Amino acid sequence: MALRVAAAGGVSLPACLTCSLLLLALVMGTAAGGEIVKVSTTPVFPAIPRDQQRDDFEVLVRVEAPAAAKRSAPIDLVAVLDHECPAVSPEGPSRLDLLKKAMKFIVKKLDDGDRLAIVAFNDQVVQEHSTDLLRISGDGRSHARRKVDGLKAGGRTAFLPALEQGKPFRRIPSGKPENFPFPILDERSADLNRVGFVLLLSDGIDNSGIKWSREAIVRKSLLSAMLSKYPVHTFGFSESHDPKALHFIAQESRGTYSFVKEHLDSITGAFAVCLGGLKTVVAVNTRVKLTAAEHGGVQIRSIKSGGYMSSISRDRTSSEIVLDVLYASEVKDFIVYLHVPPVDGASCGFDHHRRHHHHHEQHLLTLDAGYGSYYRYATGVKNSMSSVEASGHDVLYIQRPEVVSDAAAAQRQAPSPAVVSHIVRFELLEVVSKFIRHELDVVDQDSLEGGAVRTVDLGRRLEITWEEFKDRHKFWSGVDLGVLDSAMSAMASGLGDRARPLGAYVYSWVSSYQMQRATTMGSADRIVAEFITADMQVMLAEALEFHHESVVVKNAAGGDAADRPAAGAVEQAEELGVVAPLAADGDAEAADHLTAVVQEASLEVINRAMHHDMYLVRIYTYAQINPSGSRNNKLNKHQ
Repeated sequence: MALRVAAAGGVSLPACLTCSLLLLALVMGTAAGGEIVKVSTTPVFPAIPRDQQRDDFEVLVRVEAPAAAKRSAPIDLVAVLDHECPAVSPEGPSRLDLLKKAMKFIVKKLDDGDRLAIVAFNDQVVQEHSTDLLRISGDGRSHARRKVDGLKAGGRTAFLPALEQGKPFRRIPSGKPENFPFPILDERSADLNRVGFVLLLSDGIDNSGIKWSREAIVRKSLLSAMLSKYPVHTFGFSESHDPKALHFIAQESRGTYSFVKEHLDSITGAFAVCLGGLKTVVAVNTRVKLTAAEHGGVQIRSIKSGGYMSSISRDRTSSEIVLDVLYASEVKDFIVYLHVPPVDGASCGFDHHRRHHHHHEQHLLTLDAGYGSYYRYATGVKNSMSSVEASGHDVLYIQRPEVVSDAAAAQRQAPSPAVVSHIVRFELLEVVSKFIRHELDVVDQDSLEGGAVRTVDLGRRLEITWEEFKDRHKFWSGVDLGVLDSAMSAMASGLGDRARPLGAYVYSWVSSYQMQRATTMGSADRIVAEFITADMQVMLAEALEFHHESVVVKNAAGGDAADRPAAGAVEQAEELGVVAPLAADGDAEAADHLTAVVQEASLEVINRAMHHDMYLVRIYTYAQINPSGSRNNKLNKHQ
């Protein structure tokens, strides 16, 4: 029996969630071009009159990862798990039970070539529930499951012992406990062609006794070294976690911060989105080198790179952007500001072989991208452009009109919507980041646990900040700030006096846009769509199926009236716009199929699954209609 849905352009696909997602992954994987990291540039204007100077000429630099690798890079994953979770709950599964289920999903989805270490902690590392790196092949998977099953609640939360030590104590010859940052990853003596990641999950307020700030971490040299070496992806669980500390740890390590507050069972989905990226690494230590034209006086003034490292040479003729890890199909966008002087001589910076209609094209910028091997990444070796494998290349030219009429026409040209949109995005990111530093970070999270009433309405302050931002940009051509209204409203509402944890949505939104990577903002259906890749979608769908299987097992053990299908579930879902209309053929059969599904899962899960499924069907349809299309053509639809 097959349920089918009709998509645009007459394409008909199986609506079975797993089938359609796997089909999409296959299509996107085989449709990839060369397996290289591509780079491209787009100037804000295609022309600058010859007699004019631009001190901040904006250029959009885009880095695109290949859609698929011939084989997945094996990963070493360290799961650092807060042991404080309450063991019982009068309203259903406890947080500890949900954590165990999420970890079992990770154990299930890791490949045989991957390795996993579990570090259980409360106010110290709990040795009996922790492991060294376990190879998932053989009995490693079952060993990991047993360790997860054995987790027990207790103690208080303290991040510092787990992060600085990172494994059960071992004794060195001097008899003193080993104290080196994350020796689990640092001491790998074999199989160094692996990428190392850390997942940190907590549902408590940190009691390490330190202030999570850059100034404080510098004094903790071991911790500072660890955070600069391995990406730590942090997850806040429930209303009682510490978003400030988790966001800081993620930001310093160039990881991401996600949180789950509503529908705590979706912590599995949050893990799935992250794991869907980690398992599809296609490039490490990618370095994009920007070189200004040798002639013409062009200089690189500044770079907006979000959470990624960037540097500019002293003479401002070259710069570099470093991307530690790229997942399959990821796209990263940056804004580069150039100083472009007027052109006096006919030969100054011009390419005389590219003249047309009295316009000269001036060379402004050259891009070269390369990436290091897994071995270089795993051992922390810093690469120069000469020691990495060559990859993408692009050269930026702009027109420098010499005829008055052409110059006037150039001045009247509208700016590139893609460039302007990213300029505004980076400006807003800076505004919200400043709000975090000056407003949120000064609030003591622990003082809020007793229900203390804040004297400052942070939500209202953020609303005023947003209104002022919109007012400054209301006349900007090609910018639709309305698409960000819902996100800003959610951030402001998350700062209300009764909101817990304070500012979690703000921290997670900033984390997502800084790294241009998907984070979970409260629940697994609140993710910036632009940053979620097809592989993440597939993994998220598998997490939903994993949850569904758990429900089936529970029902088999003895369900009740609450497990019966919701009346009118399909009709309600269609009215909400999350389920596509059924195709004309097989409607009765399809209805029977959906009824069976609803019997085994909640309406919320169905809605969420169908929403993700149909999103991917739209991508699949686009790929069929326009196989050579690029994300650049669809950019504005996601902004």
